[in-house]
Amino acid sequence: MNMREDDDGGIMVAEIDPFFAMMIRELPGIACSDDEKSRARIYPSPTGGSDEDADSDWKSSVEPELRELFSSAIDLVVENLAVMKESEETGLTLRIPSGHVDAWMHTLNRARLSLAAQWDIDEDDMELGPPSRDSDPDRTMALLKIEIYGMLLEFLVRTRWKR
Repeated sequence: MNMREDDDGGIMVAEIDPFFAMMIRELPGIACSDDEKSRARIYPSPTGGSDEDADSDWKSSVEPELRELFSSAIDLVVENLAVMKESEETGLTLRIPSGHVDAWMHTLNRARLSLAAQWDIDEDDMELGPPSRDSDPDRTMALLKIEIYGMLLEFLVRTRWKR
């Protein structure tokens, strides 16, 4: 996989391996996860439950705006994925327009949080190294997706920070 910033501030991701392409295509669905664990991780109580009024205000005034922000970000990612191209020269290529980079960062981060919540993955799990043969293959795949999405997120953040 080859990532670079193009002339107008967009991001080109070329030579995408089919396995990584599969993970990238799954990104919107993972980011849309709305199970109880994901919701608790993505929309945590601002007071940890110690102030019901403040938590209620947060839930009614801030959370809907966050949901809309995430939803519109995911829509832009879906739009970009729909026009992913394949050529003999560059293999599978994804172009993220400059104006969509923030949406990708939101979506990648949300997907990572959802996966971590669904599979009870914490920092210690991320630092264990390669999984053992006895590991749950689905959990191992979740760990791999978190790593891949983190790598893409890091590149986007570094590219944005350079400006």
